[in-house]
Amino acid sequence: MKAELKDTSDKLVAMEKEYDSVYGSLKRTSDQAKAQAAPHDVFLANVVATISVESRALNQRKAQLEEALASLRTYPTRVLGDVYVADRPSTPGKLLYSAGGALIGLIAGILIALFLNLRRR
Repeated sequence: MKAELKDTSDKLVAMEKEYDSVYGSLKRTSDQAKAQAAPHDVFLANVVATISVESRALNQRKAQLEEALASLRTYPTRVLGDVYVADRPSTPGKLLYSAGGALIGLIAGILIALFLNLRRR
């Protein structure tokens, strides 16, 4: 991953140099002949646009690689012990769920009966 990041950074530097060169050429040409639009200018403008798109893609890839490497540097991990699987489930069983439901139902029934009794008086 580090090699890919270095390669991407090198490509990005080369692309930026090419962009500066072509953009400078386009600017010089447009300064020389402001009244005329030459096919050369159109070609250079297309090259600048293409390089700009490729440069953005390389910048995004570089950012992704740096982010991936940053997480590796900030969270060093190591194995503390063997992995094991419990022999039986750690969740409550059916009996506990049934008893809890019965208790909640009983409390709800008592509260409803008290409410109806107080309402009648």
